Amino acid sequence: MADNKFGLLYPFVRLTIAILIILMIILQLKMVIDYYDMFTASHFLWIIFSFISLLIGIIGVWKEHFLFTLLFLIIGIILVMIGRFTATWIDYSYNDGLVMATLILSAVYLYMLHENGHREMNMPRF
Repeated sequence: MADNKFGLLYPFVRLTIAILIILMIILQLKMVIDYYDMFTASHFLWIIFSFISLLIGIIGVWKEHFLFTLLFLIIGIILVMIGRFTATWIDYSYNDGLVMATLILSAVYLYMLHENGHREMNMPRF
């Protein structure tokens, strides 16, 4: 991070995305606990894809990993587009503003990673 071109904006965006993703995970868990009896198999499938997407996103932000951040953004956009059609992902999970803010900030963060030279396309090391 020595050649950071964005100053304090880079860690601010990174921290904000991490907080938003953690908030989304907490809200998903709360929703699962509250409405567990009302779910069908398709709801659980959406929740599993959503959790996988959020975990990929948090790993991408934590490790500053280009590929995982890109995967999180693509999966998030696909889930929002399909969720708008089937009215499941957005309606049962959390409000639209949180999802859109996370996806927009993820796109900005992806650009920042690319410009700072973080273009990792392999698996991250833990």
